[in-house]
Amino acid sequence: MTSFFAPRARRAGLLAAFLGMAGLIACGPDPFAVVAQDPNADVSIEVWALTGAPTNFPTVHLVPQRITTRPDAAASFDLAFDIDADGRLLVLPVSKVVTPLAGNRTVGIVRTSDIY
Repeated sequence: MTSFFAPRARRAGLLAAFLGMAGLIACGPDPFAVVAQDPNADVSIEVWALTGAPTNFPTVHLVPQRITTRPDAAASFDLAFDIDADGRLLVLPVSKVVTPLAGNRTVGIVRTSDIY
């Protein structure tokens, strides 16, 4: 008789374990959610457009350091700012401004309607 009930009990145990794990995953935070590495900071910066600005004026921004500076050939910045022919602000990742001399830095911009 034990051999008849053993597979049924094993299946019931596996089902209970599966349902328990599914319940823990469903109730907990999303394990694939994007998590911020640094806290948000409310920072005001003064930056000039790439086009037409004197060479010693800040036209790029380093996000982790929260500073503005001039662009350089080493591409040691994250975002650059310019104004197009229609007077609109352009926020450009480093790859749209210069090709880094060494390595491949990925900087992107995500447009969202979510609350920041």
